[in-house]
Amino acid sequence: TFREDLFYRLNVFQLSLPSLKDQKEALPSAVEFIINKYSDTYDIGEVDISAEVWDRFNNYAWPGNFRELNNVMERALLLRDGKEICLNDLPPSLAAEVQSPQVGEPEEALTIGDFKMRVQAFEKHLISQAIKAADGDRRGAAQCLGIGLSTLYRKLEE
Repeated sequence: TFREDLFYRLNVFQLSLPSLKDQKEALPSAVEFIINKYSDTYDIGEVDISAEVWDRFNNYAWPGNFRELNNVMERALLLRDGKEICLNDLPPSLAAEVQSPQVGEPEEALTIGDFKMRVQAFEKHLISQAIKAADGDRRGAAQCLGIGLSTLYRKLEE
């Protein structure tokens, strides 16, 4: 339903970019770029990627192109244990083996506990870094994190 006259008004240059699925040789460079992009934001340190993850990346169609790869990598960087990104850190659409739920069991029951634990661990890490950076000043740490002081205290109690 895009207006045709508006399309031609905006369509000054047409850029034809090959999709990521057609540029598999660009995946390592793209992944390295994304890791470097988030290295300061998340203080991620050294990152290794398992052979299974590389295999999934190379066999995946990447319908969302670079933006999808960026989102997958950001998630993996946040959820990884240690320095290696493994299959468990990838979204279910990319994971090599996705368990199906048992009869009568909600689908999210298989992953929500693990996800919640990882999010809580990441929050704990961020909060402790912010408090340390603010020299113990919890109000300053809350401001640094962009959350309210009451939210910080609630998270500390949790």
